[in-house]
Amino acid sequence: MLNKEFCIPLENLVEELAQPMSTADIAELTIQLQIGKTVKEARKAKHLTQTAFAKVMGVTQSMVSRWESGDCNFTLHTLISIGEVLGLSIRNPLNQNPFQTILVIVL
Repeated sequence: MLNKEFCIPLENLVEELAQPMSTADIAELTIQLQIGKTVKEARKAKHLTQTAFAKVMGVTQSMVSRWESGDCNFTLHTLISIGEVLGLSIRNPLNQNPFQTILVIVL
């Protein structure tokens, strides 16, 4: 059943989707998707299910799913905790190269 509170007319949705994204919005989305992909790959490399990883992290499986889909704004604390559990390192995110990897797998 649809929640009417979240229903909007199709033309409003199309209009909203047609709005250009700012450079900052694009950068934010790119970083979120990149982090999500890295988290998912590292979790799978450790043979952890989303549920098992969530238990270790003290969060719900749906939160892990949101992390991996890029549907989440990470706090630094969360990123550091994820890195510790999955063996990932956080490089300096503020540098001259806007495409530098934020999380990398540490071997």
